[in-house]
Amino acid sequence: MRNQSDLDMVEKDDGMLSSQASSAITNAFGMLARERDVSVGSGVSLEEIVTQLMKPLLSAWLDEHLPEIVERVVQQEVERAARSGGGGGRRR
Repeated sequence: MRNQSDLDMVEKDDGMLSSQASSAITNAFGMLARERDVSVGSGVSLEEIVTQLMKPLLSAWLDEHLPEIVERVVQQEVERAARSGGGGGRRR
């Protein structure tokens, strides 16, 4: 059986958490929300670091894959135009 001091720690209307625990959780989430801009070292944000790391990776991937993607899309468009008789294109 619980003693009265244990029961005093739990507010009946707020479930299992005491007002102190609830307040601490609310404050912790508030701090996280205010500090979500993570800075590393000399004030550079995590987003800036990730951007700097991703640019060369993305560039290399595009260099390797973009010509094939463009060729495939152009080929599909040429085939579609050939099937439709070539009409429907823009005229100047």
